[in-house]
Amino acid sequence: QAAFDIDHLVSDKKGGRTVDHQPLLQEIDARKRMNSRFSLAVDLEGEGLRGLLAGRGIGVTVICPGFVATAMSDAYPCPRPFLVPAERAAAIIRAGLARNRARIAFPWPLALAMWFLALLPPSASLFLQRLFRFA
Repeated sequence: QAAFDIDHLVSDKKGGRTVDHQPLLQEIDARKRMNSRFSLAVDLEGEGLRGLLAGRGIGVTVICPGFVATAMSDAYPCPRPFLVPAERAAAIIRAGLARNRARIAFPWPLALAMWFLALLPPSASLFLQRLFRFA
């Protein structure tokens, strides 16, 4: 069914790009489990669509930013490690899109930490989240 819908949407088009967004910390924030599940779905959808649409010249990229310095992030009550200026975040995203990256996750120390936490049992991950005041 999905392939039929995609064929209908892109039948007259060749080339292009679609971008999905998933904040890095949404993956582990225990208070936002539903958002975390939605973000995981966005990530999986992006990976699936990338392979499906590549033959049509349509790139799919999932962007997973850490903390970007904005008025909205200033209101976030928890620590904001590796805070990235908005201009730098935009440059990282532009460079990743230019290279047709499947996933653009930044800053790399936070992306690596999120990858590591995903490997841990939930109890250990939650312990570390609480230790660093993220849960």
